[in-house]
Amino acid sequence: SVFQEAFFWKDIGCSHSRAVRLYIESIKNKDCKMVGFPCVGGYNTFLLKGECFDTSKAFPLGLNTPRNANGELYLTTRIVAPFCGIQLKVNISVDIPYSF
Repeated sequence: SVFQEAFFWKDIGCSHSRAVRLYIESIKNKDCKMVGFPCVGGYNTFLLKGECFDTSKAFPLGLNTPRNANGELYLTTRIVAPFCGIQLKVNISVDIPYSF
């Protein structure tokens, strides 16, 4: 809907406005756990290069976030509610013999 699209574009301009909705969903949605990943290279390294998916360094978001957690965390979300989804990193290697 036009209403949802307007909020989508507003959120791109200021992702902090979406933080409250993500926090509420992280508490309410028991079936999906939101997890954030630290990434020194920033959002482009996380999203475009697919780096920084080390689950041993990830933090749960919401009420289960450790009190000593700090810094920037990155995660992917859906555009509209429910925002939580499963984050996967898929590596595909293709070994095709060729000759000239």
